[in-house]
This record gives sequence, C-alpha cells and structure tokens, in this order.
Amino acid sequence: MLDVVDKIIPKSKSYRLLEVGCGSGIYIKRACELNPLLTAVGLEVQQNVADFARENIKTWNFEDRVDIENTDIRKYKCKSDFDMVTFYNLIYYFPLDERIDLLKDLGNQLKPGGELILTSMCKGKDPSLSLMNLWTSMTDGYGPLPSPKQIHDQLKKAGYHKIKSEMLIPSFVLFRVTK
Repeated sequence: MLDVVDKIIPKSKSYRLLEVGCGSGIYIKRACELNPLLTAVGLEVQQNVADFARENIKTWNFEDRVDIENTDIRKYKCKSDFDMVTFYNLIYYFPLDERIDLLKDLGNQLKPGGELILTSMCKGKDPSLSLMNLWTSMTDGYGPLPSPKQIHDQLKKAGYHKIKSEMLIPSFVLFRVTK
C-alpha cells in the first residue's frame, strides 16, 4: 500500500487529502513525507484506533497538517473540498445495497477535478480470498468481496465517468476515479 501512496500523491503542490478508515495513520504519514504542502483529514470509526492515529501523528510531528476524526464516513460532513479521497480496502465492510450511495458520498467530498482512490481485494480463486469472502458475506453489516467489474459498475452508477483500474497483484485492484 505504501507503493500505492507513492504513486498517487503529488510531490510538490498544495493538496488536501481525506483518508477514510485511516487506521494507524501510516499512509497519511507517507503522504505528508512525500509532499510538504499536503494537509489531511483521517477518518476512523473506532475510537481507540482514532486515538492511536492521533498519537502517531503527534509523534511523527504532523499534527499541524493532519486532523484525525472519530467518525463514520456516512456521518461525516465535509468542512472543505478535498483534492483526493482515499478508500483503501474498505468497500466490503459496507452492504451491497449501500455501496452506490457511499461512492456518491465519497465523490461529494471532492472538489471539481478531485480524485477518488479505491483499492480492494476482489473475488478470486485463492483459498484465502474465499475465506475472506465467506467472512464478509456472513458478518452483519458487511458485504461480499466484489469483482473488479462490480466495482466499475458501481462507480458508474454513482456518477463517475473517468474510471481507471490497475491490477496491483492478483485479485487486488486499484481504481483511480476523477470527479
């Protein structure tokens, strides 16, 4: 994933990043290291994880450029438009019937010309993917692993037209979508 961050973050211009599901904040850290003009908001739904990310951001000396908020993306109200929204490995944590609206909401966080970055494990023949698909399919509030075509179709239904995808490793896909 750090290679993805290296690929997508511009290196030298003022840039606002929204990272959904920021976890420890490690990808935000990398983005800040790559671009000294970047500012970011990290969203994390779990309070203890958000607290951990805040501590990391402070330890890494990025607290003047990064805010970590403990909230669900479905409840987040954008305070300003973002150049980029990242949504790494999260789509299957949302039920199928919520995904199109979720993708629309992510796009609403972007300023015109902004970019949505979405990565996902996708259905495949590997036994670990079958196990992951079984788990997400059976867990209340989650949904099955998508296929790349399903994500592409959901993005189109959400109103995106400039959709690029790249297979990073088998069954792991990066989608770059411009608003």
